[in-house]
Amino acid sequence: MVKVQLTVLRPGSAVPQKRAENWGEWNFVSLPRAGDHIDLQRNECIESLAVQRLVHLGSQQPIPRSRAPYRQRKEPSICVIAVRTALTRAQ
Repeated sequence: MVKVQLTVLRPGSAVPQKRAENWGEWNFVSLPRAGDHIDLQRNECIESLAVQRLVHLGSQQPIPRSRAPYRQRKEPSICVIAVRTALTRAQ
């Protein structure tokens, strides 16, 4: 299992930072690739997504000899950026 952070863009959005929805963490059996289509069940609906890209976020360490180390993620993580293509009701 691969745990990823999922960010979904609105179709046709030019600026991903302003028009993105954070869908939280999801577990995948295998890591999707750019161009893959995935179906996720969310809020009693099945969402179809087209993967645009993957962003690998490395782990960060505090600066040596820091009196107050900053709080950062301790493990590497992956963000999947996708666009919603369809929405259907789950049966």
